[in-house]
Parts: sequence; structure tokens; C-alpha cells
Amino acid sequence: MLVSQLPVGAGLIRGSVVERPVGAAVTVNTLKKMFLMNHFSAGQKPTTSEAVWLKTEIRSNMSYPPAFATPAEERQERKRKLTAALRVFGKFGFDEGVAGHCTVRDPERLDHFWVNPFGRSFKQMRVSDLILVNHDGEIVEGDGLLNQAAFAIHSQIHKNLPHVTAAAHTHSLYGKAWACLGRLLDPLTQDSCAFYEDHVLFNDYTGVVLDTSEGERISAALGTKKKQRFSKITVC
Repeated sequence: MLVSQLPVGAGLIRGSVVERPVGAAVTVNTLKKMFLMNHFSAGQKPTTSEAVWLKTEIRSNMSYPPAFATPAEERQERKRKLTAALRVFGKFGFDEGVAGHCTVRDPERLDHFWVNPFGRSFKQMRVSDLILVNHDGEIVEGDGLLNQAAFAIHSQIHKNLPHVTAAAHTHSLYGKAWACLGRLLDPLTQDSCAFYEDHVLFNDYTGVVLDTSEGERISAALGTKKKQRFSKITVC
């Protein structure tokens, strides 16, 4: 297959020709599958040089962090990713009743953040369900209810930690069990090594957080770390 036959945004394969409207989005995994399908359908196996080319081609056409033409485009992308994260959390049981919340800072109004509404299941979250809240606790956009604990914690994280774009707070079964031990994660696996010396233990927990003063203490303890344990908060 010629390099020119696999343009960025490629889609369905018909014979040896890749067809899709120019500019259409394609994931790395999809591109790999298409490349392999094209070879295997012809009874061929990708050569080492072709595999190297594929890796180079993918890297050359990836932009991270992605660039946006307008704040509105970036806002929509952040909201989509927030919704997707909530759906994934729901799938893996990271939600518990009405507890737990995820937020992302608005790219234009930096003292506002998007959050899942109170009472809506993570598993059923839609982009249109998200509500926009300012640091005073006022709902600026959206029709849902605001979880007071979400406001008390996340407003202070976004207010006091300008480097934080998103924050996730969950009540997963195993996470709560570990948090009860009052200890940090041991760097015993590849996953936990990602948080080595980059997470803290918040041991000043006083119950359901309904006052911003506790949110301030949480953000102060978190500082530049990316994970905090009392029930579990992860930021990025």
C-alpha cells in the first residue's frame, strides 16, 4: 500500500483504497486496525519498515495538547471529555448513589467550571446535562441541581490551583477501603508508580464537605500534587 493511499482522517477500506471525507477525525487505534486489515485482507503481514512508518505517520499527525480555533470549540471538547469520563467512571463502578463529581475549568471564564448535576447517574450523563458554576456557587448555565459538596471542594481547587484544569472525586468501593487505612499508595505496580511522590494524604476529614473552608484545606494539602486521598481526588 502506498503512503499516499493512507491520508490523515482515513476511514473505511475498499480494496486497497482508503476513503473518508478530508479532515474527518480518526483515532490511533482505528488507524492501526485499518492498516493491519488492509494487509491481512491481501494475505500480507506488515513489515518492520511499514510498522515504523505507521508509527511515524501517526506521531506526525497528532497534536497534543490539541489546538482550537475558538474558546467555544475548546469548551465543547472539554465538555465532551468530561461527559465521557463520567460514563467511564459509571461503567467501572466509581459512582455511589448521588456521591462523586467531576469538573473541568471553562477555557474562557476561568473562574467558572463545568460539573455533573446532582442526582444524575454517571452512566447516563450527556453533554447537555452539565451545568456551569462560578466560584460563588451560582449556576450560570444548565438546568440541573448543584451538589453542595462538589461546589465546596471543586470551587476551591479551581480557585486556588490555577494549574488544575480538571478534578475528579469518586467514592469507589476499593478506593474507600484503601482510604480508610490512612496511608499512601505503595509503588508496587505500573499504575501506582504514576503517583509515586505525587500524591498526598488528607487526614483532616470532618465528614460530608458542605463548607468551602474544608475545600480550602483540601486544595492547600493538594498543592502541586495530582492525587489526594480521603475518599479520592485526582486532578490534571
